[in-house]
Amino acid sequence: MKKLLLTILSLMTLYSFSQTTHTVNGGMSGNTFYFTPENLTIEQGDIVVWINDSGCHDVNGITNSITNEPFNNPESFASDVTCEVGAEIFTYTFSIPGQYNYDCSVGSHAANGMVGTITVNEAESGCEDDNTTVESVLGNFSIDNCTALVTYLNANYGYDLVTSCSWNGQPMIDLGGLTIGDICQCTCEEVQNTSIIESNITEKYLFSININGSIIQHTEKNTIVFDVYDSGKIIKKLVGN
Repeated sequence: MKKLLLTILSLMTLYSFSQTTHTVNGGMSGNTFYFTPENLTIEQGDIVVWINDSGCHDVNGITNSITNEPFNNPESFASDVTCEVGAEIFTYTFSIPGQYNYDCSVGSHAANGMVGTITVNEAESGCEDDNTTVESVLGNFSIDNCTALVTYLNANYGYDLVTSCSWNGQPMIDLGGLTIGDICQCTCEEVQNTSIIESNITEKYLFSININGSIIQHTEKNTIVFDVYDSGKIIKKLVGN
């Protein structure tokens, strides 16, 4: 179980933070200065790299070099001047959606056409990542997505959806403060606003597990075990003589 959850968590994190890198070239041709593509549309979290084709240029997303008025971009960015041909002028990760205007602030480059815009589309809610196939095999059981994970917890540990989504992995695995609901947001969406009222609920003992998460068939003396209840509560205890 520990191996299974570690694999799922690492793969989902990889999918959730996937990025695309875009290249914009900046330079001059005769009396014409350019950023190409001049207008670029990307996704939230994508990276843009500006490359110097010729001359000395910077990337300025703070103040319009033609009007001296602020661009008022969702967030400001700027680079130093680069003169080396083929070198990187600037690299920036766009984490806030919206439209960004920028130019080259060197001399009259902006007035001669060295301007650009970047439109950053807002990332989707994560539902697509939630059910992205992240296949991992444990024995004869295959986990395909978050729904399969919740089903596995229900079938093998008696967890209902609320308990599964609020589970933090303990005592079998440390999810770094996360819960299954944090990892599988869309699968757990319907229970995010549900309050679990523990009063008036009669808890039923289900089984005991060891520190490795394996169900204990026969309890040995002087060992630490974890009693699991149908409410999701887990109680650590030492079995004495």
